[in-house]
Amino acid sequence: MRPPRTLVPPSLGTSALVRKTPNELRDDLMEMAVRDLLGPAGGPEEEPDQREDHIYQRYLVGMLAPKDSEVSGDELDELATAEGNEGEEGVPDSGTPSASTYFPSSMGLSFVVAAEAKEILIEADWGQYLRGKSETQQQRDGSPANVWKRRPITPAPITLPLKHEDVVLQPMHPDHPLVLLQGRTRLTADGWVVTLFMVNQQEARKRRGEPKDEVWVFQPKLRVGRG
Repeated sequence: MRPPRTLVPPSLGTSALVRKTPNELRDDLMEMAVRDLLGPAGGPEEEPDQREDHIYQRYLVGMLAPKDSEVSGDELDELATAEGNEGEEGVPDSGTPSASTYFPSSMGLSFVVAAEAKEILIEADWGQYLRGKSETQQQRDGSPANVWKRRPITPAPITLPLKHEDVVLQPMHPDHPLVLLQGRTRLTADGWVVTLFMVNQQEARKRRGEPKDEVWVFQPKLRVGRG
């Protein structure tokens, strides 16, 4: 079960005493929700609480699992009740066991570009969480705690020529050859119809003791502009 968390406003101190407009309050609340649900809640190089066993259980959206990552029905039930949702008698509702399913391993977008365009520029970034010794958190005996540490991954921009063809799978970063760009470009009467995907083709780690989260892609982003 995940440790309890408290939503923290984006900025504290004297600014918290400043009277804000309704629009500013709305923006602050949206930012708080995004940080808590998508992350990274502690910033680009965050170090989550040492009690967090898995980052894919810490965040609820924005995760690309290794390929063919199956989650069992029992684990789905465990995740569903982890926040303490209980029935009227204080006991989690029970019913038909959930069927197994698969975590998504790709995300993407589709858009239209003017027919006269020759190329587009693709930018991406994501976070990788690695297991290591903390510089700030300690175990009870005073030794450094084992924690997850976020490593920001920012590939060089990719220039994609607009041709009437599929976009061949290609690595987005030399250090992460199995995080791939895939897609399709088609010239139509309305312009270039482009579909792009970021695909996580890394193998899931199944051996006991292996840090499984290290081969997940967290907070993935794709941005597209004119080349």
